[in-house]
Amino acid sequence: MKVYLSHPYGKNEENRKRAARIAAWYRRVWRKEGKAYELVNPLEELKDEESRNTEDEMLGLAVEKMRSCDAVIFASGWKRSRGCRYEHMVAFADRKKIGYLPKRFCQMFERPGA
Repeated sequence: MKVYLSHPYGKNEENRKRAARIAAWYRRVWRKEGKAYELVNPLEELKDEESRNTEDEMLGLAVEKMRSCDAVIFASGWKRSRGCRYEHMVAFADRKKIGYLPKRFCQMFERPGA
């Protein structure tokens, strides 16, 4: 199963780092539990595209990645992010499995080494 991580970014590197820590945690847990899940983190996977594309083009590339996934998890703060709200609308319309990460969970990853 491919799972997409929707996380607010807003060109804030701290948000990118937090998303990377959340993604790494999920990958460790799933590997430990023997689950064959793949986590797609567009903030990691599309980093090199950022300098060549506008914000809207980046969102389009992210949505393409999301559409190849079976499920989407939304990190806390997604409702305040234009990109995450758009991803949510598309995920809902595409009838993806949707999950939400609580704020308290996401806060654990605000510090390095979490």
